[in-house]
Amino acid sequence: MSFTYEYDEANQLIRENLYYGSGNTNNATYTYEYDDWGGILGKKKYAYTTDTLGVVIETIASELTSRSRIFAPLIAPITTAPKDSLKCPASH
Repeated sequence: MSFTYEYDEANQLIRENLYYGSGNTNNATYTYEYDDWGGILGKKKYAYTTDTLGVVIETIASELTSRSRIFAPLIAPITTAPKDSLKCPASH
């Protein structure tokens, strides 16, 4: 068995090469894609290789994709709000 991993500058897994042994049907290489907030969009499966990738065997979408897109505007920094919107209303 031999497993190798590659990471991007944000320390996110972008590729894994999984070799279980000669002729093992689980041998595969996967690549991962992320949105701007670091949420995983999905992964792609290839025939096992530690070299140049071949044809995509399977594309697997993340179940979190739709949720991360829905909630992304809610986690925007509060500094993006106009100053007036942060004031408390005057009490009467």
